[in-house]
Amino acid sequence: MSPSVKAANLAEASALLIRMVQGLSPLIALVVLYIVTMVLTELLSNATVAVLVTPIAVALANSLGVSPRPFLVAVMMAASAAFATPFGYQTNVIVYQMAWYRYMDFVRIGLPLNLITAARGRSGNHVIFPLLITVSPSHMFNFSSTLGQPFSSSSRVRAPTCLL
Repeated sequence: MSPSVKAANLAEASALLIRMVQGLSPLIALVVLYIVTMVLTELLSNATVAVLVTPIAVALANSLGVSPRPFLVAVMMAASAAFATPFGYQTNVIVYQMAWYRYMDFVRIGLPLNLITAARGRSGNHVIFPLLITVSPSHMFNFSSTLGQPFSSSSRVRAPTCLL
């Protein structure tokens, strides 16, 4: 598959996710993003999932008009929680082969660990980054206007405000 076809598929997937959660609360969108990231990280490496899902998380937050920080933290947490399959992380594969574990051993122990990590990550994310902060999407990570132009004070991207 050529890189342009892969990029088009990724763009279609991100547009589908954004359309799917459009009109829902940011909290529901955050949970959906976490679940999608958690499922993907069980099938791919955590670094790959983080690289693929991060731009989708930023676009999703911008489309909802909220700060992307909680969405990025959710991606970070979900991409790091790969306990339910032996293929989610490198050390899982080593243990799987060397200790003669079965696939269902990982599912039986790893799935509850994933759910605990999701609950703790969600509660910590809510305490640190409340979703009630609204930021204008036109000023969030809008780098297209600054590409190819010299940096000036008028081309700066406004940082999101956070009420902590």
